Amino acid sequence: EASATSVRSPTSSALLREPLLKSSGSKVTLRIASSSSQSKLPKIDDEERAAAKSFVQQLRQLPNEVYVVLLVDFLNSYRSFGFRAVQYQYLTIEFGLSDLEAGSLLGMQAWLLVVFGILGAMLVDAFGVRATALSALSVSVVSRGLLAFGRSRETMTFALLGLSPFGEAVLSTGIYTVALKKLTTRANRAFAFGIQYGVFNLSGALADVAADMLRPHDFKLPDWLPRSVLGGYTHMSGLRVHVLVTWFAVLAALAVVVPLLFDSMVVPTEETDRPEGRAAAAFPTSSSGGYSSP
Repeated sequence: EASATSVRSPTSSALLREPLLKSSGSKVTLRIASSSSQSKLPKIDDEERAAAKSFVQQLRQLPNEVYVVLLVDFLNSYRSFGFRAVQYQYLTIEFGLSDLEAGSLLGMQAWLLVVFGILGAMLVDAFGVRATALSALSVSVVSRGLLAFGRSRETMTFALLGLSPFGEAVLSTGIYTVALKKLTTRANRAFAFGIQYGVFNLSGALADVAADMLRPHDFKLPDWLPRSVLGGYTHMSGLRVHVLVTWFAVLAALAVVVPLLFDSMVVPTEETDRPEGRAAAAFPTSSSGGYSSP
C-alpha cells in the first residue's frame, strides 16, 4: 500500500517540466500567503499629491476677473439648458399648442438663432464683450420674463420669435470664451478653458435635475403677491416655476455683469518686449474697446 506524502507546490519554472501530483502520493499541501498581507490599501503616491497641489495652485493663480466670467457662464448655462429641457412641454401644456404648432414654432426659432448667432459674433468683435453681454442680457430678461409670467399665445410668440433669438443666440456665441481668452495667457489658458467647460456642463446638469424635480408638482403662490401681475392665478405649475428660476438666473447674470465684467486683457510682461505686445499695452482700446492690465 502506497503511503501518502506531502509535496510542496512547485515553483513556476518547475510547473513546465513536472506534474503537480506525482505518482507516489495523492495529497498535496499548498502554502498560500495570508490574506492580511494582500489586503493593504493602495497608497497615494507623490505624483498624485503633486497633481492635486498643482491644480489648487493653478486655480489661485488665475486673475479675479476669470472667476467673474466663470460665474456668469454658469448662470448663462443654467438659463440655456434650463429652458431647452422643458421647452416642448412648456408650449404644449402651458399654452395649449398642438405638437405640430409647437414643432413649427421651435423650428422657426432655431432658424432665427442661427441668423442672430452670426450677428452676435460680429457684435462681439465690434463692441466688445461687456457691451454685447449687457445688451443681450437686457433683452433676455424681458423675453424670459414674458415666458415665465405670460399666459397668452401672442405674448409667448413675441417672446420666442421677437426677443429670444437676439438674447439667446448672442449669449450662446461664446462671448464669455472670448473674455476668458483675453484674461489668460498661454501658460494657463488651457487650464482655464478646461475649468470653464466643467462649469458649463455642471450648470446644465443641475438645470436638468431641477427640471425633473419641479415639473411633477404644482405650487401655491403666496398671498402677498399681486394677483394682477400674475393674471389672477393662485397656483403655478412646476414647469412654470422652473422657467421662473431660469429668469432669476438671467437677472443674477445681469447683476454680475453690470459692476464686474469689463473688457480686460492680460498682457504678460515677457510679451511686452515684442512689437505686438508693446502695441497691446500702449493702445489697449484697439482690441474690442478694452484695457490692458499686466
